[in-house]
Amino acid sequence: MVVRTPSNRARRRVSTRTLARESSERSDIARISSRARARYLQVRGDEFKKRKGLPPEVAEDVVNILLEQKRLIRGAKAQSFRDALTGLYNRRFLREAMKREKRLATTHGRKYPVTVLMIDLDRFKAVNDKLGHQVGDKLLKQVARVLKGSVRDHDEVVRYGGEEFVVILRGANMKAGNAVARRIRRNLRSLEFKHPANPGNRVTASIGCDRYNPRTDNDVIKGADKALLEAKKTRDTIRGAKFNRPKEY
Repeated sequence: MVVRTPSNRARRRVSTRTLARESSERSDIARISSRARARYLQVRGDEFKKRKGLPPEVAEDVVNILLEQKRLIRGAKAQSFRDALTGLYNRRFLREAMKREKRLATTHGRKYPVTVLMIDLDRFKAVNDKLGHQVGDKLLKQVARVLKGSVRDHDEVVRYGGEEFVVILRGANMKAGNAVARRIRRNLRSLEFKHPANPGNRVTASIGCDRYNPRTDNDVIKGADKALLEAKKTRDTIRGAKFNRPKEY
């Protein structure tokens, strides 16, 4: 019995057909992916324009930022951007997010304001000292849920450390940021959490607010933290950092 093997020419024909088929499949996937991405941009872009009043070019850039963010936190790296206790984003994510927000704000100027809230729970140390860290952890989880429910879908909530949280408000100026801060403070007060060091059994927080200015490239996190220190003097208070803008802005 003679066993015939394919000639080199035949092998080349098979290889060429296989490569062509694989290339066609990749093209189909790319087209589908491209259509899906275009649809996503359209839907999210329309949502931003309708609800947030952002110009079309800003809305599309924001959606691109969100897509980039999803790619960043996908897969094995996902957990490194999350706080293990609350499930919120962590400080590592905050550094990456602020780079993108500053880039976007620099590109679009006044069309795309970015405001940051720094939030610190009042008298939280007393909770840990008198009731234990397990109770304190339970409170932090409840606060995380309240914060997420108090902002828009495209805003970001970060656990900065301990009982401190940061909120990135996309497309929001200081006036809008102050309104969100008031809503957060109101929603936190609705949490009933009884402990000896908490007068009135209410959860309260001090909040500092600052806006990024691309002309001065201010450290918006530092500015919000400085405003928070002022708020902590009286507790359950909101304070805004002074937004120093150049005359030409």
